[in-house]
Amino acid sequence: MNTPIRERMSKTTLDVLTPLIDCATERAGWIQCVEIAHDLLDVDIVVAIEFTQHERAVVRAGIGFEVLTPGLVIPIAPDSQAAYAHRQGGICVSGDLPTETRFTPSGFLVREGIRSSVSITVDLPDDQVAMIGVHSRRLDHFDDADVDALRSLIAVFGSALARLRRSDELALSAIYDPLTRLMNRATIMRHLDESLESGSPVAVLLIDLDGFKTVNDLYGHGAGDQALKTIAKRFERCMGARGKLGRIGGDEFLAIVHDSDGETLAGQLIGHAEELMAVQDSTVQLSASIGVARRRVGDDATGLLERADRLMYTAKSHGRGQAHNDVIVDPRPVSLAPARRSDDPVPTLDDVEEAIAGLTIVVQPVVDARTKRVRAVEALTRGPDGHLLESPDRLFAAATTFSRLGDLELASKRLAFDLELDPGVDLYLNVEPMLPASESWMAQLRQAWHASDQRASITVEIAERSVLQSPGRLLAAVDACRSLGWKIALDDVGGRSENLAALRWIDPDVVKIDMGLVGNDNPAHAAHVVASVSAFRSADRRRDVTIIAEGVETIEHTRAADVLGADLLQGHLFARPTSPDRLDIDAVEQWGATLPQPQRVDGDRTATKDELVRLSRQVEASAQSSDCVLLASVQHRDHVTERTRRQYEGIARRCGFVGMIGHRLSELDDVQLRGVRLADIDAHDPMARSWQVIALSPDGSIGLLATELDTDDGDDRRFSYEIITRPSEVEAAARNLLRHF
Repeated sequence: MNTPIRERMSKTTLDVLTPLIDCATERAGWIQCVEIAHDLLDVDIVVAIEFTQHERAVVRAGIGFEVLTPGLVIPIAPDSQAAYAHRQGGICVSGDLPTETRFTPSGFLVREGIRSSVSITVDLPDDQVAMIGVHSRRLDHFDDADVDALRSLIAVFGSALARLRRSDELALSAIYDPLTRLMNRATIMRHLDESLESGSPVAVLLIDLDGFKTVNDLYGHGAGDQALKTIAKRFERCMGARGKLGRIGGDEFLAIVHDSDGETLAGQLIGHAEELMAVQDSTVQLSASIGVARRRVGDDATGLLERADRLMYTAKSHGRGQAHNDVIVDPRPVSLAPARRSDDPVPTLDDVEEAIAGLTIVVQPVVDARTKRVRAVEALTRGPDGHLLESPDRLFAAATTFSRLGDLELASKRLAFDLELDPGVDLYLNVEPMLPASESWMAQLRQAWHASDQRASITVEIAERSVLQSPGRLLAAVDACRSLGWKIALDDVGGRSENLAALRWIDPDVVKIDMGLVGNDNPAHAAHVVASVSAFRSADRRRDVTIIAEGVETIEHTRAADVLGADLLQGHLFARPTSPDRLDIDAVEQWGATLPQPQRVDGDRTATKDELVRLSRQVEASAQSSDCVLLASVQHRDHVTERTRRQYEGIARRCGFVGMIGHRLSELDDVQLRGVRLADIDAHDPMARSWQVIALSPDGSIGLLATELDTDDGDDRRFSYEIITRPSEVEAAARNLLRHF
């Protein structure tokens, strides 16, 4: 037994473990566990992780290894020590890590000089699993007494963590719905009471899902619960900071917003509800019926909710995917209650005029994805600092309410035209899309532009959510902007599936894709967006279309943006929106120069194995029905993971033909890959170096073609690749693979 353990064991076990038993929060519990393990076993490094889905884990706490910070998500390779310990009953002891043959030692630990290592699992509530790893630079550091001491610590830690999580669940259950994690009925109704007491001009949206009962009846309540969680996430993203959202029971949700936002938000929520959703081996499409009730004089929460309920049923009577708004019959404005909150007053016309008079703008740089040079700035409108309407959401809502939106936009654009930009830096402007369709308003904007010294190339951004509200006026607005030589950017592409058609008839010069699509909980929708944008860009007359990845906040986002084919990047990684006099372009470019640069081989984009896996999943997700064909070359049998097997078995159950090509694939039997046609190739066949995924359907096709590169990166395999969407190219690639069957 190690001396430190004898010293610690001289105290009572309770003394050693009391700090862990007494922890009041889960975070403190993780920290106490690793600190006790570090002192008890006299080791150099302790790391605590919790396994998540898809061969990943999140770091919870650690000592001695600063790279692994709490919250960091790390991959867990199937041949790693952690995976081995998990399979072998929960513990793995190694006395000489570099010579191990049972698993592949962590490169991090080997570089740190670690010789001895113990990994032990911790059973958590809800069938979750964590792991504590203790590591020493001494050879054969751990004996049986060490392992027994660690087991005792883990047993106490598991019990303490279960207690803390149960306590957290009880506290949260009083506020949040346990299934969707939205506010529960009591909480959202309390917020509604408070909004009415404050005198705020509110609207409530009562949302009832269309088609949900069918999902429950056909696929069971488990599938119904998953559908509710997916819809709740979408609604939450759509709402953002605009109001409050809760689940009030069954498939009904309640949203509370400013009364000027109700109608617009209802349409957006319906669009999010109608995105395709994977349920078991099928794809379903729900919708929503929404009743929008605005506050009237004398309303209480019950009366307002009852009116919204009646309006919702009126909407439902007109068919799925409808919203119905009430009409204010009392011309008197809603009076403020005497007890209104002083910190949340209702804007007046004077407030709007004051905000327009003191308007400010902030700018955010847009950088070249390869060189990291600043190629443009986007000008964004803000109210005066510290003003009631400083927030753009409140500012634009109030200006719309008092019919001052045109004045607000003109004042904002005059400030943008006065910006002093370096040569070669373009100016991006957000414009309310209906305004340029007004000849009188456009004449004032044109006069303001000509009166300024602004000579930068100008691009007008149109939010994708607006394209179907009034297509005729929108086309007139696009023509008016293009008549001045300005370019058109389509913003927020992918927010609603039907709006992707706008790519064709708006024909934008710039397409902006939010990086939120990369982590979208609906891979089929993400695949549809990527395929649509790629197909749009592949047309001969549109090859000069610029793709901007916005919302870039991490280095991983830059890699993902490169994989998606982005030309320009925008996001907090480079700079947050700031006042023009504080934007330091040199500093932005110097910071960009320190970031990893996109790698190219003979001009082709390159990607790691993990990045290609994500792209492959998106292509595979586009194969949804019996008239689809999915083909894949996977190089070698060893690359067919358990997850890949499950994925392709599921696809084979819904698609007409699913085929897989690779070396030694015939060693996999039908039980391991039910319904998937397998074809063998020789190890020296050129196809053995290719990674291809081809999805063919009558109404659209997409393909991923990749070739493995010879690199010195060890296990970090890298590929050159391209995404193809032209029917002739996809069909030719498919024929090439089909010849092997």
